[in-house]
Amino acid sequence: MRKELYVYTSNIAPENLRGEIISIKSDIYNLGVIMRELTLGNYYNINNPQCYHELMQKCLDNDPENRPNTLDLLEELHIFTASPLRKRQFEDADSRGLQPLQISPPLQKNKRLINPSSEYFSNQFSRGADYSFF
Repeated sequence: MRKELYVYTSNIAPENLRGEIISIKSDIYNLGVIMRELTLGNYYNINNPQCYHELMQKCLDNDPENRPNTLDLLEELHIFTASPLRKRQFEDADSRGLQPLQISPPLQKNKRLINPSSEYFSNQFSRGADYSFF
């Protein structure tokens, strides 16, 4: 039985698309993808705290060396809740409620968040890796 893996390449760290070794920095990129997906459709909404977007952009950096390490992430997330100013920003955003996500193409609006070396459709992913864990 032949195993094939189809993925949305926009959700894969750039170094993985180049066939480089998967590392913790790839996971940090994936955290940025999750953060991006949580705000997709309302990236420019002033209700979203700027510190959230700054951390997301750091996680989505194309160069793994520029991404935060896990200790930096933990510190930043702690500051989100420990800093009265940042905590207030998140509370204010929450009190305004979530903006409805736009299912019909918000990608144009958020184009600068998308990894320029990726495509927003499914491709067969083959870097010679063992996919037996799927």
